[in-house]
Amino acid sequence: MTDPLDQPLVTIVMPAFNAERFLASTLRSAAAQTHANLQIIVVDDGSTDGTAETVRQHAAADPRIELFSKANAGVCAARNDGIRLARGEYVTFFDADDLWHASKIELQLRALCQHPNPEQVGAVYVLSRQIDENDRLLFDYPTLAVQGRILHRHLLTNFIATGGGSLLCPRRVALEVGGFDVGYQACEDYDFQLRVAARYDIVAVEQYLMGYRQHPTSASRNQLRMARSRRSVIEHHLEVNGIGGRCRRWAVGGVDVVECGAYLASGKPIAALGAVWRLALGDPRRLIWEVFVRLPLALAARLDRRRKAPGPAFADLDPTQANPARAPGLLLARLQALEAEDAS
Repeated sequence: MTDPLDQPLVTIVMPAFNAERFLASTLRSAAAQTHANLQIIVVDDGSTDGTAETVRQHAAADPRIELFSKANAGVCAARNDGIRLARGEYVTFFDADDLWHASKIELQLRALCQHPNPEQVGAVYVLSRQIDENDRLLFDYPTLAVQGRILHRHLLTNFIATGGGSLLCPRRVALEVGGFDVGYQACEDYDFQLRVAARYDIVAVEQYLMGYRQHPTSASRNQLRMARSRRSVIEHHLEVNGIGGRCRRWAVGGVDVVECGAYLASGKPIAALGAVWRLALGDPRRLIWEVFVRLPLALAARLDRRRKAPGPAFADLDPTQANPARAPGLLLARLQALEAEDAS
């Protein structure tokens, strides 16, 4: 993959709403990819700041960058417009405040092409780090690089978990599954991943190639909205795929855990107790484990992060080296149990 003329065209779809603050660094990150045959579509979703002008300035120096301006309709509609406008054989989604290492797309394409049956690959994802407003490392997400048919395991826990920017998929697959559901106000990327996982193999590149930015205006800051959307997504996919038994019980229990935390963070203790009660009825083992194992570990990890200064700049980090928290033992055991269901 050294000669751009021999490289497949990849379209980067970048929805942007009032994204001026971080957009320039994100565009530089996209343009610096070692896979050079790119179409970079920035969908300006009705911004009122300098988003469009920032794109025009970068497009003047790089003809691969294109601006598509539209009335505000949300991130799902913006991504769908980008898929529709894409000329690439492959599409990848890049939020306008995140960062990539330069080899991300190249390694994803390589992993897809090395699959025994590339036509059966619906998406390739990479591992992620969380970064702050100054591009500094906050922490590395746990390494859970699950591959193949992963629908049951992905319902148990979202391996990708960091918006749309981790994913690359054939454009035909994105069209086949219907793009992003505009009915969701959050977790729309999780819904998209599950629709792909229900039909295709998923491949992982086990390198930390994405920097997922957290800042006060991040969409993911609304924990309660995210938790409610997560429940809606999971319950929908359990139904449409006819999934019951332990996968259903464990997946719904995971939603109860997330909702409990979101209710507490939102100052709704009675609603949080309701989530605890549902978890006790549906998955008591998970409740015991959360209270006596995970909660103390999570509190200790949060205190440790607060004491630490932000880490190195994302661009200076080696994507093959990381220091993630250990994946919880109960989760690993359940993933192993569900692997057989995914394989059947």
